[in-house]
Amino acid sequence: MSIGEIKKLFYDATNQKVVISSLPDHSEGLLRKAITLSKNIENTIWPGVTAYRLAHLLFRKAKTVSDLKEILNLTEYSEKSDAETLKLKMGLVKFAAIHRLNWLVDTKMEGALKQAQLEIVRSIQWLKQNSNRTGILEQEDQPIQDYYFNILEYMTYMAGTDYAPLLGIAYDDKNTLFPDAENQVWRLIGPNGAIDHFSYNYEIGHIELSRIIEEEKPDGWYILGASGFGNELHTSINDRIDKNTDRIRILNEIIKSGPSGAKAFDLAEMISPTNYETDSDVGSRESPGKSRVRKFRTKIEEIIGKDIFVQTAAGPKASWALTKGAKIFGLVNQKHFY
Repeated sequence: MSIGEIKKLFYDATNQKVVISSLPDHSEGLLRKAITLSKNIENTIWPGVTAYRLAHLLFRKAKTVSDLKEILNLTEYSEKSDAETLKLKMGLVKFAAIHRLNWLVDTKMEGALKQAQLEIVRSIQWLKQNSNRTGILEQEDQPIQDYYFNILEYMTYMAGTDYAPLLGIAYDDKNTLFPDAENQVWRLIGPNGAIDHFSYNYEIGHIELSRIIEEEKPDGWYILGASGFGNELHTSINDRIDKNTDRIRILNEIIKSGPSGAKAFDLAEMISPTNYETDSDVGSRESPGKSRVRKFRTKIEEIIGKDIFVQTAAGPKASWALTKGAKIFGLVNQKHFY
């Protein structure tokens, strides 16, 4: 059993074909299986994410005290998580479940409701402070529908009204975990391309990247955001950090290209378009862009501490790829992934 198995069950329960074509009971069965597997692993993300999705499914038909208590029990999976995003989302589920239980039982739960509210406020405050500090908020391609749909879901859960009118109106084909107003959409990439089918917000993506680094012991890893702020290339050998965004972009493009390699011309255009020339490159026998790319490749290998690039084609169609066996992983904003 592994995180990979749980991820697969989660994906099979939430992908486009299942969400649009299959019955909810099918997804529920897969998520329940994933929850069972997660009881035997130590991970702060995937058990909680799976419990969160199962809670959503159960809320769509929850009517009795036992239904709501099962949902409430699922919220406990977030309590051991390192991800404030997960705690916040589960906190909203918990608040809705307690509110509904207040209707159905004689024993009042105002104290539990107030505590759940305080936990939500604390998570929101933490996320706001962290986002401001890291400067990773994005403004483009805002998934507004997902954000407001999420709010509507929670209102429906608390009211206990029919969920049927909401079915099918907010499917996310990028499998984004926890879409929200901050529009943080990131992907995990490795030596063989995308690590999985999911998109992440920054916090959970970084936690998942840290888990992969711990397991894989790579040659290096990097973060590449939508802007130049917070971009870093790390080496596992000497903890050296490089913050040159252009170098990280070159590395990312080469990794994305796979075994065929990224064309030198395209890499040059990324950092020195044909109508742009820097003073330092004037007089080079190579075009400015190609000269800088060559220097960048050399510098990246120096930082990593080993040769990690191989030339896959020469001449006018020269291209470069990651060497077989090189292990580099990255957390990449969607701007640099597609």
